[in-house]
Amino acid sequence: ERKTGREFDSLLQEKVLNPLRLKHTGYQPANLPGYSERAHGHVGDQPKFMARGTPLADWEFNDFLRPTAGISSTAHDLLSFAQGHI
Repeated sequence: ERKTGREFDSLLQEKVLNPLRLKHTGYQPANLPGYSERAHGHVGDQPKFMARGTPLADWEFNDFLRPTAGISSTAHDLLSFAQGHI
């Protein structure tokens, strides 16, 4: 962002998502196609003090951490991403 003066979201869209046609990948999972059919997380051994099997909310990252771990995707898009790099 410092080098280009553009936000990371728009750079990701322009440089990766659009060229590889990744339609189910992005930073806001609720806005992606197929969101309602996706697998939902449930509590296992962690986090502590929550009953096992309780539905668990998605992680949310602030603007500082989002480029490092905030992208949601599907298996199909991940395979397309891998194919684009082979």
